[in-house]
Amino acid sequence: MQLLGPASLFDPNDAQAWLHFLGDHEIAHGEIAAQAQAKYGVSLPNTPLDGAPNADWLIEHNLIHQAISEAAGFQSYDLSVVDFKNPEMAYSWLQYHAWLHDQDILPWLA
Repeated sequence: MQLLGPASLFDPNDAQAWLHFLGDHEIAHGEIAAQAQAKYGVSLPNTPLDGAPNADWLIEHNLIHQAISEAAGFQSYDLSVVDFKNPEMAYSWLQYHAWLHDQDILPWLA
């Protein structure tokens, strides 16, 4: 299972690319929630992750990742702070976020 594909590396200021990322990302988090329930009997929040890349979205998304980290027993990282208008910060956040999905979450569900 690939949790985040090429859409995880996008220009967050491109509305169409953001919508593509949201779709892929919501599917990934739905799969995470379903697999965590099936494998561990853990209920994770599966809140729709739609909308603009603003503070509310970042906080909601971070709460979901905190719940995953708590259930899996690994360190939680703060994904709620990023300035998507800063290309370097946005790219670093996207890379790190994809790494969390691939290196922490995916092995936990394997």
